[in-house]
Amino acid sequence: MRNPRARGEILAGVVDAGLSSAATFCMGFYAVRALSPAALGMYGLVFTAFVVATRFPSQLIFKPAELLAVSIPPALRLGLLRRSLPLGVGPALLAGAAVALSTVLAPSTVPRDVVVALTVTGMLSAFVSPIQDHVRHMLHVSEASWRAAAMSALLVAAALVGLWMLPRFDAPAAWVPFGALALGNTVSLGAGLALARGHVVDPLELAKLAFRTLVHSGRWLLVVALLPTGAALISSTLVIHLAGAAAMGYAEAGRVLGQPPWVLSMGLAAVLGPRSVRAAQRGHLDDARAVSRLFSGLMLLVGLPYLALVGFPWAASPLTRLVPNAYHVPHLLLLSVIGNIVIGMDWPFRSELIGSGRASTLAKLEAAANAARTSIGATAGVIGAFAIPVGYLAHALVRSAGYRIALRPVYARPTATANRPEPQRSLAAPDPVLPTVEPTRPAP
Repeated sequence: MRNPRARGEILAGVVDAGLSSAATFCMGFYAVRALSPAALGMYGLVFTAFVVATRFPSQLIFKPAELLAVSIPPALRLGLLRRSLPLGVGPALLAGAAVALSTVLAPSTVPRDVVVALTVTGMLSAFVSPIQDHVRHMLHVSEASWRAAAMSALLVAAALVGLWMLPRFDAPAAWVPFGALALGNTVSLGAGLALARGHVVDPLELAKLAFRTLVHSGRWLLVVALLPTGAALISSTLVIHLAGAAAMGYAEAGRVLGQPPWVLSMGLAAVLGPRSVRAAQRGHLDDARAVSRLFSGLMLLVGLPYLALVGFPWAASPLTRLVPNAYHVPHLLLLSVIGNIVIGMDWPFRSELIGSGRASTLAKLEAAANAARTSIGATAGVIGAFAIPVGYLAHALVRSAGYRIALRPVYARPTATANRPEPQRSLAAPDPVLPTVEPTRPAP
């Protein structure tokens, strides 16, 4: 970390993750201010469905292609886009169509026009978002991180234009959040494709990108990604039906305002994740803990002041007037921020499990953690909106304990055998965008 280039990479990763997530944060902020609590609850449900749907193209096609790109010379990596993008368009279309299922989950208390507006624009966003993410990640992989950050800057700018422009064309509020995000992703994707032009294409490397091969490599990544997002969708559905759409709206307001620590963890993971992967591959405990201590220290350095700033409705804070729904239920936002800090600090341990070839173990841990999350979601009829942040915090704590237990044998064995693969060893390749299972999109 004393290397100036390494510090520059960290800065680029944090800037990119921050800018990319800022667009989603801005649309969420608009939704919190412009929508009624019930409509905001529906927005939270559609957003969670959007996150779940985008996992399919991201983890089955795009992430394995990014992993493969790491194994070839940097000059050849962007050339893989010529094959990976066409292969991912079909799954991205299916992801968009899958968001339509949120209409089935919608409660009857939410107006039909609100449900339709959020669902249609959510479908558009779910199609273009994973494709934009993939191009940006490939720029990271190809050692062009500042170009990726430029894509994210354009994403934010275009989304803000959409948030400003759509209401002035008399678009109903429910059409604006996801509509602006879809506009931002489309503009950013076009710029990203222009930034990736002129790359060298190697036919031999392109031949390795077969649909069946990518799906085979990505199936465990998909399982690991779907467990938390699927649990979030189940929890959101339980809250909206057991406690009401308004309760879900208050929880969504807290989630939006509690997001920045998680965004920081994604930026750090984009750069520090590969170092954790390599440390686990080599069985180097000291190297792994050096990364995890740096990661945790930076998370606390930023997360605790943010917790003090927004966690309480102090008199001078403008947020209590700008986003009153986030403070409507006392301590709801506080728990949301704490959960994001805890879960963010554990990303290095997740990377180490992937680096040691333990994707199946990771999937089992996610299953246990998310079982706890959905169990708490089932209590929404009693604890109301608290079911969302308390379930998320329970998920974080179970996962944190499980990671540490599962990593014990990795560093207990001799270094010479530390890299012995389990099945699915191909998932352990160092990846500059690991461990962004939720690719720089705010956690549901």
